[in-house]
Amino acid sequence: MSPLAAQDEHPQPSRAVADPGHRAYVICTTGRTLPGSSNMPGLVRIDPWKTSSGAFVDAVNALQQSRLGDLAVPVWALYDCAESTGAVVGLLDGAGKPVSMLATTPTLERGAWHFYAVCAHDPAVLAGTFSVAVEVLRPKVFSMVLPWEGGAFGACLEIGAMELVTARTPCHTEPRSATVRVRPGAATPAGNRATVNTRDAAALQRLQEEIEQGIAYMVVEPPSPSGVVVLERVKG
Repeated sequence: MSPLAAQDEHPQPSRAVADPGHRAYVICTTGRTLPGSSNMPGLVRIDPWKTSSGAFVDAVNALQQSRLGDLAVPVWALYDCAESTGAVVGLLDGAGKPVSMLATTPTLERGAWHFYAVCAHDPAVLAGTFSVAVEVLRPKVFSMVLPWEGGAFGACLEIGAMELVTARTPCHTEPRSATVRVRPGAATPAGNRATVNTRDAAALQRLQEEIEQGIAYMVVEPPSPSGVVVLERVKG
C-alpha cells in the first residue's frame, strides 16, 4: 500500500498560494464541473469545443512548445487527453496572455489525476500554477513525471507530501525522470533520512530496484544544484 493511502481520503488545501499578480485560467469543456472553481473569482474559462477559443489555445500550445521542446505535448494529444477530457490550467499576465500552463487528466482512481506538461515563462510562477490546479480540481492525489534536472520539484513539493513511485522511468521519453504521487496538504510520514545523487545512474538504478521490491520513499527536498535529492524511507 502507498504510504499516502493511509492518510485522510479527503483533498486538503494546498500549501502553495497563487501569485496575486496574475489571473487564473482553465481550458475545459463548458459542461465539466470543476469542484473549486466557485472559490476563484475572476477565473477565465476557455471551451476547447468552440472555434472562438482557437487563438487562446494556440497561445498555450506555443508556450509549451517554446518551453518544453521535445517533451512538448502534440497539439492533438493535448486536446484529446486534457482539454476535452480533463483540463489545462495556468496563469495570465495583465494583458491576458498565458504565462504558464499545466495539463491534467483524471485517472480511473476516484479523485486521482495525472499532471503533466507544466511550464512557464518565469519559473517563479510554477508554484502558483500548481496551486491553481489543486484549487480548481480538488484532487485527492495526483501523479506526475518530473525530470530530475527539471525545476518543478520545488514547486510541486509546496503542494504536499510527495511519494517516489519510480526513480528511473525507461518507459518515458526521458528515462532519467521520477514518477511521483502527491497528496495536497498532507505531511510527509516520518522515516529514515537518505540521500541519492540523481546524476549517478547506478545509484538511481539501485533506488529503483528497492522501490520495485516494496520499499517506499518520500521526496523531502528537491534535487540540489549538484543533483543530490533528500528522501525519507518510510516503508521496508
